[in-house]
Amino acid sequence: MPVRRLNSLIWRQRIIRGAPALIDRAIDADKPDFFAMTNWSDTACAWCEACRSRDVPYVLFTHGLELVEDVSAALAQRRLADVLGATRVAANSQATADILLGMGLPKDKLLMVLPGVSPDRLPPLGEKEFERSLATMDLGNRRFVLAMGRLVKRKGFDWLVRAFAEVAGEFPDVDLIIAGGGNEFETIKRASDEAALGDRIRLLGRVDDTQRIALLQGCELFAMPNRPLPGDMEGFGIVFLEAALFAKATIGGNNGGVPDAVADGETGLLVDTSSSHQPLAEALRRLLSDRDYTRKLGRQGRERTLGRFTWQSVARRLSDQLFG
Repeated sequence: MPVRRLNSLIWRQRIIRGAPALIDRAIDADKPDFFAMTNWSDTACAWCEACRSRDVPYVLFTHGLELVEDVSAALAQRRLADVLGATRVAANSQATADILLGMGLPKDKLLMVLPGVSPDRLPPLGEKEFERSLATMDLGNRRFVLAMGRLVKRKGFDWLVRAFAEVAGEFPDVDLIIAGGGNEFETIKRASDEAALGDRIRLLGRVDDTQRIALLQGCELFAMPNRPLPGDMEGFGIVFLEAALFAKATIGGNNGGVPDAVADGETGLLVDTSSSHQPLAEALRRLLSDRDYTRKLGRQGRERTLGRFTWQSVARRLSDQLFG
């Protein structure tokens, strides 16, 4: 570990020292109108500072989490300087935009750039490949609720297990499948064991791209009950759009940037995850008991995603905001 940390420190210092020279080289070679900083971090701030010292415009793209995570006082000041010193700042959700405005960013500097998806990168599987992929995960023909993502606390997968356990007796033909890896695996596993539902709750770990498509294609609905935590947030939730591409209704926490990804009552349901898993249990019960309604939300979610959230449409909106 000490060697890895030393290597990381050396790598970061090289980036920080090299940023001004690379900025100068790009200015001489390409004469850009502005630089685009696609994320902020403790190393990316060197690029922002290099631009400001040369009076070069830069556009900073923000994703939410990096604006609220706990950092040292000195780094927090650099973060604020990088935000306020940008020519324009792009927010990936209204929640992120509100944070930026709260930091003092003038409203006329703000860009709204909601993320998108590429439908051609998530093509539905043919029948045989679909069945073969499900078989590799030992999934049969039963209905299942899907949760997928990094297994971290803010995703709320442990509460999803508890909520599912509460309604499982009402829907004996439905399972819960959780795909992904992360540091909350053992916490979620303990919640699953306490639910005492046997193999009706499955933790698959990490899955490959084909398995991911098969899970989205085969699930009854998708749920990721993100919850608000100090110094952490769900900036948007592209996975909700990916599920919508497969015409799946979605359930998300009503916090962070998820209300931009899930249109409540139109493409899915937003639930209060601030203090209890009970609202989540009610949302599961509603969607699992009314399949016509669930399919309607899924169809509307696909239409909305294809109409507003492909990367092509995102790029057009960004171009309009930047260049008029």
